Amino acid sequence: MKFYKIICISFCIFASVLQITTARTQINSSKEGSSRQIPLPDSEDYEDYEDNENEDSVEKAPVESTDSNIVHGGAYLEKTHDEITVKPGEDVQLDCNVINKSASTLILWFNGTNLLIQDKLVLTNDKRVSLTDTGSLMIRNVNADDTNTYVCQVLPGTAKTLNITLGVLSPPKSVKIYYDDNDISDTVFNYNQSNKHLALRCEVEGGHPKSTLTWSSNGDRIESHHHHNKNHEKKHIYVRSNILIFESLSRHETATYQCLADNGIDSPVHASVSVVLQHHPIIVKHTSYVNTGEGYDAELSCEYVSNPAVEKITWHKRSNKDVINERNSNNKYEIRNDEHGGHNRTRLIIKNINQTDIYEYWCRIENALGHQYGKIILGFQPSPSHFNGYEYRDDKLYTNWTVRSIQPLTELQILYKTPTTGWRVKTATLKDTIETHEGLWKITGEIDLPAGEWEITSRAQNTAGWALDEFVHEHNIKIPDNSIAHSKSTNVAAIQIRSNQLGIISLLLLALTSISCTLYN
Repeated sequence: MKFYKIICISFCIFASVLQITTARTQINSSKEGSSRQIPLPDSEDYEDYEDNENEDSVEKAPVESTDSNIVHGGAYLEKTHDEITVKPGEDVQLDCNVINKSASTLILWFNGTNLLIQDKLVLTNDKRVSLTDTGSLMIRNVNADDTNTYVCQVLPGTAKTLNITLGVLSPPKSVKIYYDDNDISDTVFNYNQSNKHLALRCEVEGGHPKSTLTWSSNGDRIESHHHHNKNHEKKHIYVRSNILIFESLSRHETATYQCLADNGIDSPVHASVSVVLQHHPIIVKHTSYVNTGEGYDAELSCEYVSNPAVEKITWHKRSNKDVINERNSNNKYEIRNDEHGGHNRTRLIIKNINQTDIYEYWCRIENALGHQYGKIILGFQPSPSHFNGYEYRDDKLYTNWTVRSIQPLTELQILYKTPTTGWRVKTATLKDTIETHEGLWKITGEIDLPAGEWEITSRAQNTAGWALDEFVHEHNIKIPDNSIAHSKSTNVAAIQIRSNQLGIISLLLLALTSISCTLYN
């Protein structure tokens, strides 16, 4: 009997240990599949506090009153400052309580610096203003214009004063925007100091309580100087108090800026200004290289922006001193100035191309603030390859390119490298080479390339030679390795299956143990 009892106890212990092991396995597997690490708080998230442990124990010396309004033995005022806020249309009484008042005491009332009442004599023509029997100033049916500091002054002797700030609830009257001391509200402000500091000041008139000022542009609020943009970079346009600051102004900041004043009473008021940067001409787009062929016409173009308006446009051959004169060119050259894509554009058309026309050409754009050149090379070699994307399948990289070449293409080289290696060159197998228009080719280049991050470019060759290396554009691509993700999901699944199997076995052992113990009893 003892033998059966020992076997029963052993089964119970073994089953319990196995169940605990199973539970730990399930917990570990769930951690592997979906573990989340809770970030510890940064040290910056804690505020620093000074140790004021002994602050209450420090004995403070008594403060002696220095109020000049308290004159022992003579008239003086009960207090020196007061604030009162009322609604429009209400009556308000401003009290001036004088202590130790005598027959010789004289009370004066001022609105700001304007004397309203001298003793019992009312000096203002405003019928709403009167003096009560107790010497208080009464203003009936107040309005926003009554908002000011009122002064009660007691004589004779050294003047004693009480300043009462009266605020009548009202919305701001108006907002104005200033550059230096010039009011530029609701105007177009032309600023000709490129990349220089610019500050615009917003001032609000009237309103109680004090208004909150907000600067915005195109509906987006401009934050104060301690804010940063989405990329955590310091912004060069920000607000400090009521001033809009441009640390460096470029043509990209040309926009309308609005200052809005709001104190919660009625509707806000605002003013705006359109800031326009004046600058020398800027060439925003031009084709650096143009492919052509003998007997063809070639078109070179420069697109530009300019404020103030352009005063002079010239085209040059070989150098910026060799000016092209279309009138004396026997119809060889033609210059056209127009607009394209929202920009001004100038075009040079060269007719009936021959070998002597293969040179560098320059467009020169000039206004009152300066000038800028744009350089274009005319040649027989292919234009730089334009990258149109890629596809990765069956361990091969298929890249799509567009090349301009009037001459037939003979070869395409693909240059590639990792961020840590040098350039490697591979002649791509030319597939699906299609001339969609005259001189425009679409090419799919195929190369063997493993998964990883790559920098890639290409250059084409035609019957006149290779495309110029100085115009090569590099592109970054990333080829994913799908096998890594697959292996991770397989491991998690296997762990889950093993934990389930152990759980079933532990339950069976517990059942058998229970049966054995019951039979024994």
